[in-house]
Amino acid sequence: MSQLVKCPNCGGELVDYNGSRLCTFCDCSFTPDGKRNTIVATKKSANSPAEIGVDVYEKNISGVIEIRWHNSKVACSGSGFIVNSSGYAVTNTHVVTDNCAAVNTLEVNDRRRIYHNRTRCGAW
Repeated sequence: MSQLVKCPNCGGELVDYNGSRLCTFCDCSFTPDGKRNTIVATKKSANSPAEIGVDVYEKNISGVIEIRWHNSKVACSGSGFIVNSSGYAVTNTHVVTDNCAAVNTLEVNDRRRIYHNRTRCGAW
């Protein structure tokens, strides 16, 4: 009896795993003699990097803001985050310096509404 080397479904490489042959491309599973296995359920590992990233995103997205300064000659943009209930935000220096004083319109988008001309530019 010959052992499967390539997946009959897609041609992908098969690797041994717990007495079965798993396709590295399409996730098919076969017995060593070529019969297709039926996978009832798979267990996803807890706390994978993707799950951690999504969790961090969901817990913090409400505090992230988009900042745009603009007039007819200058435009600056960036992101930041709100640090207190008064609405103070932290952002990178390039967002609030380099022609900031010449800009007359500020937009802060907190994903709920856009605020215009609400904050003065300042950096230290």
